[in-house]
Amino acid sequence: MNIKRTFGEFINEQREDVGKYNTVKKVISELGRRPSEQDLATFINNNYYDVTEVERGDDDPSANDKIADLVAFYKFDIEDWEIAWEDAQNESVVTEAKNTVGLAFKDEDDYTGFVEFIKDEKGSIKKDFGWDSKTKSWEVIMDIKVLDRIYGEGTSGNKESGWYGALPGDFESVIIESIVTESVFTFKTDNIEQLHFETDPKTAEEMKIELGKMQGEVSKRKQIEGGEYSLRRFRKKIGYGNGEDVGVFLPGSYDASVSKLGDGPHKKAVKAVKWNQKKYDQWLEDMASNGGAENAFDMAQNAKNERGLIDWVKKNFRGDDPMQRIQWDIEAFA
Repeated sequence: MNIKRTFGEFINEQREDVGKYNTVKKVISELGRRPSEQDLATFINNNYYDVTEVERGDDDPSANDKIADLVAFYKFDIEDWEIAWEDAQNESVVTEAKNTVGLAFKDEDDYTGFVEFIKDEKGSIKKDFGWDSKTKSWEVIMDIKVLDRIYGEGTSGNKESGWYGALPGDFESVIIESIVTESVFTFKTDNIEQLHFETDPKTAEEMKIELGKMQGEVSKRKQIEGGEYSLRRFRKKIGYGNGEDVGVFLPGSYDASVSKLGDGPHKKAVKAVKWNQKKYDQWLEDMASNGGAENAFDMAQNAKNERGLIDWVKKNFRGDDPMQRIQWDIEAFA
């Protein structure tokens, strides 16, 4: 008799080692007594089940309790911990998105056949969304390594290779979504950093949607909310505004000037300036705009980056401390 294991039995066999890090003592043995917030966040994120004994995504308060016990033991600042935890999860979802592929089935029989086939092959489906009324298809997300093992390694540039060629042969209605999906992120920096610096509202929304998809959100509204949550955490971390702004980036604004990243890619090259009253007045007006006048002391510090400006002020306003004078002149715009 040919006895087949259930998919659940297959997974359970892989978990003989669960609970490896399910106490504070066990985590200390791995990380020591002085890890950083980021060290702990990354460790928990990479060993989530072994630390919490709860499947990622399951709504179980005991998982949060175990994480809270670790944070309390190490006496981490709550805000610093939340930022580190968000960073660890963002890194995880970006990595996961690079290693997964979306499949959409226009025919229900193909979809149910695929699900059964993967189980028979001792594989697993990363996420099974089922029917989507908007796209009129049945959708799943697969780990590329699972498809590589079952069908052979596929090469994105060769639609006949490995699972790229085999999947449509077995399931005629399948659409391999990663082939037709082009990322809105265009340069090689952290995706959330690129969203932070984006100045075009339409592009910013597309970035939020893509980040939300990486986080596993399905509806457009939830995708945008997911992207905005990540943006708020990032801006709070770098000190841009109060950490609540999810709008487009404002180059030259007070919020930008006092943040850790400044104007980033929008920073203009510093040119030699022959200062006069007209140019000084224009510079003051620029510093005072977008809330700068209410933060005149901080905005006045930008004079240190303007070649020759402080010397010009010192020469033309004799007897005044030049930095104090610049601060007063910016305040006059309030």
